[in-house]
Order: sequence, then structure tokens, then C-alpha cells
Amino acid sequence: NTTHYFAYGDGVASVHESFIGSTRLKEVAVVGSTLKKIKYDGGNLIVYATGKWFKTARPYILDTPDPDGRLFEAQRAIISYLEKYAERNPEDRVIIKANNTDFFNSIPFETNIEVDYASKFIKLLQNARLVILDTPGTTCIEAASLPVPLFVLSGRVPWFEEPMRMLKKRAVVESKVDNLVTKLEEYETGGFYSADLESREFSDSYAGVRDSGEAVDEVMQNLTRITNGH
Repeated sequence: NTTHYFAYGDGVASVHESFIGSTRLKEVAVVGSTLKKIKYDGGNLIVYATGKWFKTARPYILDTPDPDGRLFEAQRAIISYLEKYAERNPEDRVIIKANNTDFFNSIPFETNIEVDYASKFIKLLQNARLVILDTPGTTCIEAASLPVPLFVLSGRVPWFEEPMRMLKKRAVVESKVDNLVTKLEEYETGGFYSADLESREFSDSYAGVRDSGEAVDEVMQNLTRITNGH
């Protein structure tokens, strides 16, 4: 029954605008996000943020592989790489950031790497040297907004073509975990990073370009205009 929708950025707005005319929706306004921009200090953290398990809530999407089986294999390969990385690079602190959904976030492997169930991802992100994601979502938008090397395993859930195109400008994206590990090894040994750390197209499209204060002002101006019948 919504007639007006506020979106973070143009990428989100374009999806909802397609419903104008076929539903009660009349307008989509891009207002930005009221969340504060993340302060990036850089540091020595290697952050592997992993997804949650679907368990019995698995979506049965045609031609989509078992998401939990895929996550299991991804964790096994990435954790194995990170254990070796930690031995080669003792000056770095390697962290597995578990998902924040209780009962769906266990790590089914014994590992000597630190597993963090408590910290917020954005807190770790402030001091990250490198970020790895196996289930890109909100964490992907947050990481892409900062100039930190970002390595993403795609394919667990379908993405639209346009956001994936934008993401590949900013992050190293692979659909197979073995290929992603190879890219990580290439970055570790030679600093090779095939994407652009300064690309803002993805983060601006899905998180907006306004700061929190500007976003609040934009929301209030739009609310006033809508309630006055304009």
C-alpha cells in the first residue's frame, strides 16, 4: 500500500521505480543513508566475514546450488589459506568474523585463527588491511565504500547484472573459491589487485552519496513536500 518510497541510492531506486504504474507506488525519492560514514584508519587486520547458514530455511531456487554446501566448501578453502597466511605474515592479525545471527553462525572447523562472534563488522573494517567476503550483502556495500582491498566470492545467491558489473570495478570477484584463493595468493606475493580501490560507483549507487546530516535533511524536505500534497 506504499505510495512513496525512500531509497539510499540510485541503484536501489531503479528497482522500485519499476513498480510505479502497476501498484499504488507513485514516487521513489533518493535520500541517502542516515548511518554515519565509516572512519577508515587502515591497519593490520585481515578480515574474513562469512555468511550465515540457511539450514531448513534454504530457499529452493531453480538452478541454484545448495547454499550451505557452498558455504561449507568456501569456509574450508578460505580458512585453510588464511591459516597459512597467518604463519607467513605474523605481523598481521587474521580474524574470521562470524555472522551476527545466533544459531546460524557456527564455524564447523577447528582452526587456530581467531573467530570473532561479538564485534561489529564495521568496527573491524576501520582497521582492515584486506577483506574477504563469501556472502556479499550489506558487508559488501560497507567495505566497498572504503579504499581497502576487497575479495568477494559470488554465486551463493543470484545478483542482478548491473550491481555485479559495478562491484567488479571495485572488488576482485570470483564465482569459484579456488579461483578466489588464487587471487588472494597473487595479491599476497605480488600486490596484484585487478580492481580499482578508488571506484565509488557501487557504494554510491547502493549506499548513497550524502552524509548522515544531509540525508536527514533530505528526508524531512521530502516528507514535508509529500504531506503538503506535492
